[in-house]
Parts: sequence; C-alpha cells; structure tokens
Amino acid sequence: MHPVAREKLNGCAKDYLAKAKALYMIIEREKRSFPQTDIIDAIIFIELERFMQLFHKHIDLVERRIIKGEEIAHEEKMFSIFEQYTEWVTKGKMRPNLELGKKVAITTDQFNLIVDYHIMDHESESEIGPGLAGRILPGYQVKSWSFDKGFWNKTNKELLTKVTGTLVLPKKGKCNKSEKEEEHK
Repeated sequence: MHPVAREKLNGCAKDYLAKAKALYMIIEREKRSFPQTDIIDAIIFIELERFMQLFHKHIDLVERRIIKGEEIAHEEKMFSIFEQYTEWVTKGKMRPNLELGKKVAITTDQFNLIVDYHIMDHESESEIGPGLAGRILPGYQVKSWSFDKGFWNKTNKELLTKVTGTLVLPKKGKCNKSEKEEEHK
C-alpha cells in the first residue's frame, strides 16, 4: 500500500476506534441503569451483553489489523455479528470474487427432487463424500451419480466407484491421458 494511503487509513482507523471505544464505555457504564423488571428486559440485557462482547472483539481486530499491522488468523476473523456462522466461501471463480455465507451440498434424484442436504461447517466438498454415501446408499439404489470437481479426491473416487454403476467425478487439476479419456466418456 502506498505510504500516503497507509497514513490516511491509519488516521481514519484511529478516529473510528476512538469513537467505537467511547461508545463502548458509555454503554458499559449506562447498562447498569437499564430497567430489569420482567423476562423481556432480562433477554434484552443478555443480548446486549452478547453484542458487547462482539463489539469488543471487533475493536480488538480493527486495532490489531490496521493500527498494529498484524496478520489475523482466519479462525479469529469475524464476518458477521448478526449471523456468526458465516464463513468465507472461496469458489475459485471470477465473479463474485468475494463470497460470504455457508456452503450447502444438495443431492437430487433423476426427477430433481431433493433427497439429501448437508450444511458444511468449515468443511469442503471433498471431505463430505463418505458421509454423503453413508446417508444416501441405505435408502436408494444409485445407478449413476454425478459430482463437480470440488468433491474429487482419491478416497472419494475409490469409495464411490465401488458403490455406484456410473460415477461422474471430474478430477481437480490436470488429468493424465487415461483420466481425460474417462472424463470424456
């Protein structure tokens, strides 16, 4: 980053952090005077405490990342305070080049009816193959099964080849001659 831009970013971050810390201190001081007369008040207070913890973490992350120049470990990053399960989804495609959310694997039958789904929690497609087979195969006779490249790994290939008649599982990366022939078949 250009030194002038870096200096401007640091100045803006310092101003932002000063206001954020002042707001945090005001809420921290004043929350003791909030009414607590019924269960609704108690629930609101508990939620306020939760958001205050997230606010504190946000302030810490901004200070460490922008002011101190630290590299923040991916596990520490926070992508949403409202939907904390949100993950950074990397698809390897041009657009959108940034995607946040939760990855979901959906399995459909030949009539496009959903027969299974799996919400991935810090998992990749290639990691869920055995569990997917374990859920699908006891209830369905699978003659043909198609996947995208994200599901490919050697273990999935071996396992799924044994349990289905026709397996479509393109390999990630460059294929050798026999793999290329198999994919085009």
